[in-house]
Amino acid sequence: RGIHCQGQESQTALPGTRVALNLSGVDNHRAPQRGDWLSSLPQPDACGRPVVQIRAFEPVTHWQSVHCHHGAEHTLGRISQLTEADGRGYCLAELVLDKPLLLCQDDPIVLRHASGKHTLGAARVLALTVPNRKKRTEERLALIGCLADAETPAAALAHLGRQQALAVSDLARRWQLTEAGLTRLIQEAGLSRHGGFLLAPELLEAEQQHYLSLLEQYHQQHPDQLGLGRNRLLRMSHSKFPLPLASLILERLCRDRRMVLRGALLQLPQHRMTLDPQAEACWQRLSPWLEQQDTPVWVTEMAEYLELDPGELRPLCFQLVQQGF
Repeated sequence: RGIHCQGQESQTALPGTRVALNLSGVDNHRAPQRGDWLSSLPQPDACGRPVVQIRAFEPVTHWQSVHCHHGAEHTLGRISQLTEADGRGYCLAELVLDKPLLLCQDDPIVLRHASGKHTLGAARVLALTVPNRKKRTEERLALIGCLADAETPAAALAHLGRQQALAVSDLARRWQLTEAGLTRLIQEAGLSRHGGFLLAPELLEAEQQHYLSLLEQYHQQHPDQLGLGRNRLLRMSHSKFPLPLASLILERLCRDRRMVLRGALLQLPQHRMTLDPQAEACWQRLSPWLEQQDTPVWVTEMAEYLELDPGELRPLCFQLVQQGF
């Protein structure tokens, strides 16, 4: 609610200035502690298992216990190695922390020996989330390695955008950027923004081609069907994109006339429904008879003329109406 500096009320506080803060809404069961952040933004979730690049002064072992110092905070943790150390002493690992920390991209963490007598090295944060499975696959280790080798945030963001869709809200906190800074970083990385997500143009085009290919295969296998519903197409694609982003991509395809929405079904612009041989034979018999009728006829009357069950004839009638017969 207010800032006091040297016994006087102040409106601002600069780095290194000692001030007194009048806080409101503080949890009475937990007093402010050293290392806590003061922010007008909602508090993000603390990270208890960051992916890091470690540079050690001496060899480290898997599941080694260490002291982790981040800013003014301290906690114990263990090193879960993902790769062996290279000739320079660098390795990729996960830090399993006893107390989760509020971390950001590229934050440094000082690692000290479990006895606290000497420093082992330092870790640089590369990722804040860890998958439950397939942590050591070649693809994931290659991605983490590219993040470790990236010299600028724009280079790291560009590589991430070529691999997966990125949520804008997560990136702003991950790189500690304002809206203007985030916009500049997105431009430098060459990513395109779709709603609340970012991705590289080549990844967007690959996803669009995947949808178009699935729809073309469906037309070839079912030429007598008008098309696919949106939800069914997304299920068939096994897309890893969030549902809101996948829906935006389908809308973009329809807007660019690379895909057409007819009612609730999606189809390619060049698709034309064709009857299967059995349905075509029924229509050839039925068409002359319908031309001789002076009044509308019921499906049961058509089925009686063709000596078919009405349930078998109704799908044919539906197809004929869709094709404009």
